Amino acid sequence: MKRKSGIIIVLSLLLTMACMVVPPPALAWEEWPAASTDDPNHTWTVVFKQAMNMSTINNQSIYVSSDSSGTKRIDGITIKASDSTHAQVSPPTGGWSKDATLYLFISQKVLTNEGTPLKDAVRMTFSIKQIEYGNTVGNITNDGNVCKNGDWIYFTNTTDDYKLYKSHSDGSGWTKLCDDNASDINIVGDWIYYNGNNDLYKIKTDGSGRTKLSKDWPVYINVVGDWIYFSNFDKDGLYKIKTDGSALTMINDGSSYFVNVVGDWIYYQSKNDGYKLYKIRTDGSGKTKLNDERSACINVIDDWIYYCSVNKNYLYSGQLYRIRTDGTEKTKLSEEIVGYLNVSGDWIYYSNLGDKGKLYKMLKDGRNRTKVNSDDNTCLINVADDWVYYRTKIGCGYVPVYIINSDGSNRAVFN
Repeated sequence: MKRKSGIIIVLSLLLTMACMVVPPPALAWEEWPAASTDDPNHTWTVVFKQAMNMSTINNQSIYVSSDSSGTKRIDGITIKASDSTHAQVSPPTGGWSKDATLYLFISQKVLTNEGTPLKDAVRMTFSIKQIEYGNTVGNITNDGNVCKNGDWIYFTNTTDDYKLYKSHSDGSGWTKLCDDNASDINIVGDWIYYNGNNDLYKIKTDGSGRTKLSKDWPVYINVVGDWIYFSNFDKDGLYKIKTDGSALTMINDGSSYFVNVVGDWIYYQSKNDGYKLYKIRTDGSGKTKLNDERSACINVIDDWIYYCSVNKNYLYSGQLYRIRTDGTEKTKLSEEIVGYLNVSGDWIYYSNLGDKGKLYKMLKDGRNRTKVNSDDNTCLINVADDWVYYRTKIGCGYVPVYIINSDGSNRAVFN
């Protein structure tokens, strides 16, 4: 499954600037090497060689344009001097434009504390790369039992001991791919990555090439590009491994649940710190606590984190909140006790414990709360296009999986 990341990540590009007295203004821009990122919410960091006058670091002296001459400046960009030698360039709401070439300009209006301009004004070309994600974060936090790729649906078949199957989107052409008890399904390219009998496996989408990648017990598997990220249930830590099975690396020790990988950041629930919400970069740096409450059912979409603030009487359910990926702007979206969140498109799908666990949806800002089904105890909500897959209990043996259109129509038993 391909998904452009949308996600809410801060990276750093270090641009080293020399400062000298130059009487006339620059007539041309010095071109710095082009850069790219897979994060549309990427923040660029400019590093100066000496202290600058922080009042001259603003959106008049540093800006981004959609054309190479700098005449089509992009509105809504935040320019901030974090100190006298660092400037941060943050994108507008919604992130940098995808599939576009953009230009970062640092002009000679940036001055030192002595009033000296930069020796040269600088222009840097940058773009947002496409990156392939194995499944949606909403499905991953709900066991990853369903994954759509092209015209095919890949799923755990509860009628056949939870083995890995695929079918056409219209429900035809059921095909068993292997005999593994499968969950946490991700697809990148021609490969399916999954938890098979509590080991990490991959298999081709035609059922060939089944390969064990690791004996570690992987949960909350996120495949991003050529890396697999997962919570290691055996070793109690957050790990990554290459899709060829090499370079197994611990990113963070301690139990990590509801893992979401978005761009260069991993968001998770930290059991070691009272199940609070954390983030850490995929290279293991920048570990940051984002709140001080027990948080579950994490979905990171655009620059928001949706989660349940867990009620003391429940294990993974509570009132629905969202918070910015930097930990600001905490907003309550529902007074009800909810669980099994899956944020897909414009909607949040959830189990409403205030109505016996029936399936509900609301817009991402909390408006238009709507009941979708009449089944009690809805759980493990997975979404593919306009269809919602769910169970009404968790357990061993046969557990029926239901499918319903997102508007509440055409409910049926899927398997």
